[in-house]
Amino acid sequence: MITRDGAKMSKSKGNTVSPAEYVARYGADAARTYVCFMGPPERGGDWSDEGVEGVFRFLSRLWRAGHEVAARQMRRFGGMVSFRLRRGEDAAVKACAAVSLWTLGESLGGVESLIEHPGRMTHASVVGTALEVPGDLIRLSVGIEDVEDLIDDLREALDIHG
Repeated sequence: MITRDGAKMSKSKGNTVSPAEYVARYGADAARTYVCFMGPPERGGDWSDEGVEGVFRFLSRLWRAGHEVAARQMRRFGGMVSFRLRRGEDAAVKACAAVSLWTLGESLGGVESLIEHPGRMTHASVVGTALEVPGDLIRLSVGIEDVEDLIDDLREALDIHG
């Protein structure tokens, strides 16, 4: 059980925590990370506004450090690309399968270049809902391979299937 100021949280005591308020102020990552750092859920812990703010400051410093490294190492930022194919979902799936330098992957977070068909991979569970993505959508995460080789490989697959 999570407490506040040593007491069980209760509306009647006025010591409850509104998750939406903390997410709006500090972001979902800071709020979730703070709860994780409180310890095992079965042990509970005492909620601290200062603790959430401390996690937010820590995550902000971490982000800035990563950004500074990226700024020294890269000329331009951003390696995620999404686009749709005019020929539709079947062509998008076939194009993802036809590349040879890109690895089919869902995480899109490594150093290798990855290609994904979100409608059949990461977003397959939301088909038919407001979160559904277009069937002809392809996502790329550009890695450290030679950019011209990647472009040529993608162009070849799209010339056949796109």
